[in-house]
Amino acid sequence: MCKYWETPAELGSVVSRSLVRLTKTTPAIGWVRADEATEALAAAIGAQDTALDLTAPGGAQPGTYIQLEAEIARVTAVQNNGSRYQITRGVQTSDAAAHASGTIVSELQKKTQIVPFVRDFFGSPASGTWSFSTLLPDCRVVSAALFVTHVKGNSPTTAI
Repeated sequence: MCKYWETPAELGSVVSRSLVRLTKTTPAIGWVRADEATEALAAAIGAQDTALDLTAPGGAQPGTYIQLEAEIARVTAVQNNGSRYQITRGVQTSDAAAHASGTIVSELQKKTQIVPFVRDFFGSPASGTWSFSTLLPDCRVVSAALFVTHVKGNSPTTAI
């Protein structure tokens, strides 16, 4: 599958539409199975709260990202044997929001993909039609950070 885009906003839109189509055409356990979630909020939290309590101990570690509905948060500390997280709210372009007791808390996995390019690839005719695919079996993508580095400098990190 190859989709073309010109701006970061357009890339986010292309990725979002593609993922919706994939969840419908190839359903799998990894997409979203809320009925199998084991971690949930023990009490409601407001948009300004920086700690949350879980109904059962979770497996997140400091630096891990978690998802609460449409919000992404980064765990900064784990307390009470894993049943309490200190968090940084609304990361990866998501907005901090209030969440009700019982809201599913999903620990997110990281995947880093490094793609090497030959010298002078960018700006050459080959770069115009180039694409790269990566296998993500039984998963859902809730956030991505895109970064390019090369001999002429680094790009800003763009989150979608």
